[in-house]
Amino acid sequence: MYSGDKPLGLFVDKLEENIQSMNEVYQDIFELYETSGVKNFEKLPEEKAAKARFALLFKVFEAYLEAAKVQGFAWKKTEYFFKREDDAQTSVTVALDERTYLTLVQRYKELVSPPGGPVDDDVPYDIEGYITEINTGAIDTDYMNVNFTKWRKQLQEGASKEEIEQTLNELHKSFASMTQEEQKYASLFLHDVESGEVQVEEGKTLKDYITEYQVNAKNDQIHRFAFTENHKIFVVLFFYNLGTA
Repeated sequence: MYSGDKPLGLFVDKLEENIQSMNEVYQDIFELYETSGVKNFEKLPEEKAAKARFALLFKVFEAYLEAAKVQGFAWKKTEYFFKREDDAQTSVTVALDERTYLTLVQRYKELVSPPGGPVDDDVPYDIEGYITEINTGAIDTDYMNVNFTKWRKQLQEGASKEEIEQTLNELHKSFASMTQEEQKYASLFLHDVESGEVQVEEGKTLKDYITEYQVNAKNDQIHRFAFTENHKIFVVLFFYNLGTA
């Protein structure tokens, strides 16, 4: 009724086409980060043009994902089979998992709220508000903790340098799902563990230690600020009293 003489676009894509489109857009995003020198999507590209490109691509990806979800897509399923009209069967494998998707959501959020900085009310990118509301706290931390435990065990048992390095690389890959601030303190904590400055307590997860490091850093910052301000007041009062003596 509303298409005039243009019937194309009247019908939504099927699930197969939507997943294929998701894969294609994801590949574009992957290549964008690789070209920008960013591994494992651990941070946003530096160039504004690359950030703007990512904002556009991820918005398109999210549109295909939402359409696919309505048609039965779920992250727990990695391969989908389809039967054509001639009874031939085809399949499509999803190019990314939910952990990677939520990592990209985290990076998308940082377009609006840069790491360590205030919320930017004048964002120069085409941002969809509802995407920034997606809860990335659901990212599975079990994988991170498994690799952390494995890395500690290798250090204690004197595993080969290659084995330790491989596990550490896997651990750093999982860091990409966290904010930039969390990644910083995670790296500091691992350094302290490796140097023997910290003894890991049983029952505490890697996330627990990251949170602890963040809290300690904030407390130190407040302490330094209070000391500086008190010192300024002391100097002002000293010279004031000196001038009135």
